[in-house]
Amino acid sequence: MIDSPNLMTPSGWRAHLRAFAAECDASAAEEQGDRIREAWLLMAAAPAILHGSLAGNLPPSDAIEAMIEAEAFESAALSLIAPDMGFLLSRGGNGLAIASVVLPGGEEDHTSSGASPALALLGALALALLGGEQTAAQRDRLGGPAAGVRLN
Repeated sequence: MIDSPNLMTPSGWRAHLRAFAAECDASAAEEQGDRIREAWLLMAAAPAILHGSLAGNLPPSDAIEAMIEAEAFESAALSLIAPDMGFLLSRGGNGLAIASVVLPGGEEDHTSSGASPALALLGALALALLGGEQTAAQRDRLGGPAAGVRLN
């Protein structure tokens, strides 16, 4: 079972979220269960200003664990997307997945890629929560505009 963390400072949370986005981009598909657990912990530890909207929509940790155990990685990642967030998810023939997330009231998509749809979705969620910060590796892999440019 996932342990619920204490609330972090806003700057510490953003630093962890930034590192997490980079990890999603660099992770192999075999690591997606670990990234999902980390995402759940980060959402549960969101700063007070975000905590209600993020943690209030989180599934119970035992539900996340059950989905990971069943290898339902996409379902687990999607369960971390709040009902009022928009998302777009696709995978090319080469296996690279690309996801975009837009926050409620937002006007811009935040896009990430990953070795699996779940990893791409988690990376895009992290970037959206960061306001669109994108690593150089993500920009190079996507081969397009930096995050913040509306894609749809």
